[in-house]
Amino acid sequence: MFQRLLTCTALSIIFCSEVAADDELFEFDDQAQYELFYDYVYQLNFVEFLTTDCTSSRKVGGRFYITMGLTHEYKEIILDVTYATDIFAGKSLASNLWGELVRGIKRDNTLISAIDPIGFAQFKAHELIDENKEIYELVCGEIYWDEVLRLQTLSNELIYDTEKREKDKNKLNRFKSASEDELRDLKAFIALLKPTEF
Repeated sequence: MFQRLLTCTALSIIFCSEVAADDELFEFDDQAQYELFYDYVYQLNFVEFLTTDCTSSRKVGGRFYITMGLTHEYKEIILDVTYATDIFAGKSLASNLWGELVRGIKRDNTLISAIDPIGFAQFKAHELIDENKEIYELVCGEIYWDEVLRLQTLSNELIYDTEKREKDKNKLNRFKSASEDELRDLKAFIALLKPTEF
């Protein structure tokens, strides 16, 4: 009964939000920019949801996302859109938040599409944990840190790509300043907590 109520409520919210959402999807400069930012957003969210599952604390995962992420700065400074704009799937903020809540409760592929890196990352992180309960410590040890290091690599690639493509020096300097903080926080997180073999 609860699941049916949840599904009906989700459908009505999505229907109402889709009407209010923009008709056109965001256009990137080129395919390379789209793919790199998609990979970065996916990885950041994948690590956030893994962090939440591995620590059993949504606060820890959320703090990781806010502290380590460049998504908001990249969208606002480089892409000139508000942080709440869904540049991949074109959904409203309410629809995306509802989808995250439903997936968090049901831990399945409800309301996801591969074009949405955030929802897809949430589903894949939950799936990794749920399908590997017998090796939970391995997932939250070695596999987790591999994913954190991949996020660090993608952060560096995103910054490098932005330096090459952004012609407006003021925008570039603002973004680089934000990215220095993010990389410093990520490096400190890795140095403080990672196992010695990484």
